[in-house]
Amino acid sequence: MHKATIASRTILFALVLIIFGVRNSNAQDAVGNLEGLVSDKSGAPVVGASITLKNLETNSVRRQISNVEGRYRFVLLSVGRYSLAADAATFAHFSQSPIEITVSQTVQLDIGLVLGTVTESITVQGTAPAIDTSTNTLGKVVSSREVLELPLNGRNFAQLGLLQAGVAPLTAGLATQGGSLRSGQSYAVKRTAAGVK
Repeated sequence: MHKATIASRTILFALVLIIFGVRNSNAQDAVGNLEGLVSDKSGAPVVGASITLKNLETNSVRRQISNVEGRYRFVLLSVGRYSLAADAATFAHFSQSPIEITVSQTVQLDIGLVLGTVTESITVQGTAPAIDTSTNTLGKVVSSREVLELPLNGRNFAQLGLLQAGVAPLTAGLATQGGSLRSGQSYAVKRTAAGVK
């Protein structure tokens, strides 16, 4: 009887660990955010503008309306390339692509609308700068092209971390100070007054 109780408790404990492991793994999805202000030429916010965001790789579309402050925000976006369009009464159609969404970053993209007729539109080509002023988190997506073109010494995938700005290979002196840290498996990351950079 005692052995059966221990076995059932062990199974119950294992199930709890599995459930919490699945829940925590979902919280670490590779997602980012996009937000900004919709304004007219004078800088006044445009309320009620229709904002459409399209994933260029999956063709999925999300829509929302700018709020009373003229702001919009798309959260939990899959990493990838997007196009953004904005429409409002008496304003010319606006569109921009591609916009790169990267891991754990919030891209700030303000939309400037101009007065126009129904047939006029403004199209911006180029990638929006990934400036995240809302968090101090840094992340980088290594594209499949970068992986294929990078000459990895000994096929060590850990070298892909060196593609991030502010990351340098671990020197022999730092490896000595780091104890169990080994060269080729760890990095030196530049720190600033604002935090890790």
